[in-house]
Amino acid sequence: MIDDRSRLQYLLTRYTENNCTREELLEFLALIKNAGDDEVLHQSLGPVWQSITAGDKMPDLDRNKIYQNIVAGNVVHQMHAPRKWMRYAAAVLLLASGTIGTYLYVKAPKATPIGTYAKNNVIKQDHNKATLTLADGSHIMLNNQSAGVLATQNNVPVNQIAHGVIAYQLNKAKPSKAQAYNALVTPLGGQFAITLADGSKVWLNAMSSLKYPVTFSGDERRVELTGEGYFEVAKNKRMPFIVTVNNSEVKVFGTHFNIMGYTSEHTTGITLLEGSVRVSADGQSHMLLPGQLASIKDHQIIISAVDGSQNIAWKNGNFNFGHEKIEVIMRKLSRWFDIDVTYQGKITREGFVGTLPQTTELSEILKTLELTGLVHFKINGRSVTVMP
Repeated sequence: MIDDRSRLQYLLTRYTENNCTREELLEFLALIKNAGDDEVLHQSLGPVWQSITAGDKMPDLDRNKIYQNIVAGNVVHQMHAPRKWMRYAAAVLLLASGTIGTYLYVKAPKATPIGTYAKNNVIKQDHNKATLTLADGSHIMLNNQSAGVLATQNNVPVNQIAHGVIAYQLNKAKPSKAQAYNALVTPLGGQFAITLADGSKVWLNAMSSLKYPVTFSGDERRVELTGEGYFEVAKNKRMPFIVTVNNSEVKVFGTHFNIMGYTSEHTTGITLLEGSVRVSADGQSHMLLPGQLASIKDHQIIISAVDGSQNIAWKNGNFNFGHEKIEVIMRKLSRWFDIDVTYQGKITREGFVGTLPQTTELSEILKTLELTGLVHFKINGRSVTVMP
């Protein structure tokens, strides 16, 4: 019988939530290996383990076929263990700066070399870049701008206050009453942040845009988003803040939330981290609480519980793959690294789990994914082919 049941239960919860550190993961796998037979694990881990083995957490998993391997750096360490605990271990890939894994069956890697990746195959780039479109239609490229005033709109100075951040800063001069709109647009591989005239802050992910008034007037603050943005809205009970995205609307008074509205993803997702928001689409309306996700697809709004920190991993400089299929992962990578992705052959439908810094080179991410034995890649300049 396992002596420290509470420790194993804690590590199991950390593992299923994808929050294990490298040390915790190794400890967890070691405890499972030494646990004994199935009945011992069920008795020791209780309902959490039982719900997972019943498929509630990972419904597509055949638990009698799981193989486990650990990767430290770029070296594969195969752990040979009895079949009775192999079926409970996940295929886990470790990098020094993060983890990525798959809840799936992985055959032992063959003694064949992984595809050749030259570091200069994909050009490195500065990701703090965007284009600011002013009210008169003129454009300012923001990637190489130094701090200072970029323009004046309706008597409101537009300042670059840091690399990758601009702000509309009201001064003593009264802004013009004429309504004027600006737009901030990030390209493939770009991110940027903006502070609006009311003090609200918005972070734009790659391939996104935000259209907004230079100053807010009337009884609401309305902006338009495409792509993905994280919002920290300044409180103003008299003027609700409204974001329109993909024919849906998010109404708030002051709160923190993320909107993922890429049309290529076919689903709009609103994740609430703090406060409350009302999500409206296709005649439906729902209030969100912190830790909830509203998914809008096929004219339906579905509310579910999520770990909000995972959905804003991009804003904190990380990739987070939450049981995502390779096509979803490659769309994330293509937006960030500005690559063209094609597919060849029958591609795996299994889900991958993991977190990696966005500073990780594309070649290293692809190498890590290849180590599962489920996918392989061929790089030619900015073109990446995904193969089984």
